[in-house]
Amino acid sequence: MERISKQFQTPEEEIAFLRGQIAEKERELLARAPEADTQELESIAKHQLFEYGTFTPNTVLAKERQMPPEEVAAEAALVYFA
Repeated sequence: MERISKQFQTPEEEIAFLRGQIAEKERELLARAPEADTQELESIAKHQLFEYGTFTPNTVLAKERQMPPEEVAAEAALVYFA
């Protein structure tokens, strides 16, 4: 994934960036392998999202948009145990 050169000011801006990254990788796959199936395209999306998740909040989010660590842990627990 390309290095992120700016911080996002809104969730919509961040989502648009991620959608663009996924679309670019899908186009690259389809150019190499036009017979690629839905599972391969989904795999690209999962990989891009996983890779994006390795960035720290300080890298991609403006300070006022960052959740406190306790809130992140609580939200993660809700998702994991749901």
